[in-house]
Amino acid sequence: KRQYQRRVHGASLENWTFAEGFWYTFITLTTIGFGDIVPKRYQSMILAFIFIYFGLGMMGTLVTVVGSEILSLSKKIHLRFTALATHMAREAVRPLVAGSSTPYRQRTRAAL
Repeated sequence: KRQYQRRVHGASLENWTFAEGFWYTFITLTTIGFGDIVPKRYQSMILAFIFIYFGLGMMGTLVTVVGSEILSLSKKIHLRFTALATHMAREAVRPLVAGSSTPYRQRTRAAL
């Protein structure tokens, strides 16, 4: 093992560095599972099972919430562009409102 990596004493059953623990957590919760770092002791395996069981549920919830927010934002952007396209189409078709000398674009800009 590399000597420059600091070991976390008393907090690790496997005697992993912080980087190794972070790597194990990331690879496990993203369900990649390379298998390069695995718990070897029985106690660590029990804790890893509990960690994976609840961690994957939380990761799934996080992905669902982020996906929902992205979808909501996408719908808002679509509505704004649709309104803008409708407004621009109206402006191109009737530049002057009947009975008024003010161009339609100037009147609608004031309303926005």
